[in-house]
Amino acid sequence: MPHYGDIIDDAIKDQFIPGQYSVRIEYLGRKFAGSGERGGAVEIGQQYVLEANLDDGDAPGLRYAWSTEGPGCTLASGHASRQVTVTRGGPESCLVKVTVSDAQGRVIGQGSYSQDTSAATAKAKKPEAVIAEAKIMVEAGKLDEAIGTLNDYAGNRDKQDKNLAELTGYLSSLSQEKADVLQYLEDFKQALAEGRLDIARARLIAARTLHPNYPPTVEAARLLEEAGTSRR
Repeated sequence: MPHYGDIIDDAIKDQFIPGQYSVRIEYLGRKFAGSGERGGAVEIGQQYVLEANLDDGDAPGLRYAWSTEGPGCTLASGHASRQVTVTRGGPESCLVKVTVSDAQGRVIGQGSYSQDTSAATAKAKKPEAVIAEAKIMVEAGKLDEAIGTLNDYAGNRDKQDKNLAELTGYLSSLSQEKADVLQYLEDFKQALAEGRLDIARARLIAARTLHPNYPPTVEAARLLEEAGTSRR
């Protein structure tokens, strides 16, 4: 456990404060049996290596607890190490998460990483599966990620594929909704800056109606609440 004045990565750091550190997960590449080759997209059945690092510097004695969400991958080794090996089991969504604790077991930071499969693997997925995946992202407030997923899939398919109609329609709808939300929030910021809280509130309601969990919408709600509190 480092204390004030200890040297960590050539910088003087204070002692760790629970929950105050950003954890960066780095993709070290693919692992091929017997070849040692690394890098590039991950095919189903392949393994890849991730490493957790604290943005503010690492130190001896840190504890790592890795886990996965989604059916698309499993942990192969290194569950409690700084580096972990992940096996890509299918084209479904996969999120790898890590919790970092200090020597006393106090959680000081968390991080997550999402690994895409190769274009060939993504192309094998059905449009309805990609739409369902995107809808889950939207519900979680990950509008940008959902649009990116749909764009990537459409880009790997034949433009004449009739099965793409629903997906491209949903993509177009999300893109327009994002543009609308950003405009509502731009109007919101202007009204808030001018002290017109009623108008700001109306624009926020419009944005929330479309995407209540989108981070810019959540941040706008926080700003409005602070503005209302300061006026009391």
